[in-house]
Amino acid sequence: MDVNRILCFFRKRVVLSLIFLFSLAYFLLQFNALQLIKINRKFQDDDIEFEEISIKRESPLIWRSLKEYNLTENEICRNSQQGINLIVDERGFICLRDNLKATGCCDIQAEQTHIYFCDTCDANCCEIYENCVSCCLNPDNVPILQKAIAQASDRQKLLFSRVTDQFDLCLSICRSNSNSVVNEHYYKSSKRHCFTKTESSE
Repeated sequence: MDVNRILCFFRKRVVLSLIFLFSLAYFLLQFNALQLIKINRKFQDDDIEFEEISIKRESPLIWRSLKEYNLTENEICRNSQQGINLIVDERGFICLRDNLKATGCCDIQAEQTHIYFCDTCDANCCEIYENCVSCCLNPDNVPILQKAIAQASDRQKLLFSRVTDQFDLCLSICRSNSNSVVNEHYYKSSKRHCFTKTESSE
């Protein structure tokens, strides 16, 4: 009897051990399968991101070439829109919001309207966003902007590939960007709106 009990005890132990081993093997297989799925998804996401970054511009970016304009009374302008006090239009004029015409253009007859205005700017970085855009629109800055695009990160290049002309580019590039931020949290200086790389960021 004692022998039978001992054999029965060991049989149960063996059966339980086999069940445990099969369960463990099943768990490990499932875990590895999930890890492979995650890795495959990551590679797929990376491929999608790479394909997006590799998208080429459908048409050439339009650069400003004229410093003077044959202005007409009915000319319609795009402008920066967001400024509470200041507005810059696509021609490079910056004005008080009160001096913005119904056409979207700055009133060039207003005393405080300026073109390619770089006040508060130093080394292509400005304290005021609208000043940055106006200064950036100067045709003399085209080579600087071309260099900034060439040195941009992949994500910035993807963003820049969607702009149509120098005005759109200046609106985008003058927003607070990685070149004006330290450790992604703190501004390097009050002149945080830049349309080119600063010396400290190179």
